[in-house]
Amino acid sequence: MSMEVSGRRDIYGSGYEEKLPKRQKEDKTEETTVSTDSVDSEISRLKEEKRRLEQQVRMAGDGKEAERLRRQLRQVEGEVRQKDNDAYRKGHVDVKA
Repeated sequence: MSMEVSGRRDIYGSGYEEKLPKRQKEDKTEETTVSTDSVDSEISRLKEEKRRLEQQVRMAGDGKEAERLRRQLRQVEGEVRQKDNDAYRKGHVDVKA
């Protein structure tokens, strides 16, 4: 027994297509937002601190105060080098689903 239903061959008899199970889940799209704003603001803050320390080192001249400022400057420069790259940004993104 074979019948034509909706342009397709229905080998099980009339109305078979209506008895097919409905899809259990509808296709759902989920929107995900990825943001590097917090990392960018942290890097921007570090760069501003670096500029401020460079200016203080120039004004301090020589002595203990200048050496302390240079030490701080080297530390901040290291942080900027470590964080101001794509790998760091990718590893520290904010993901919101």
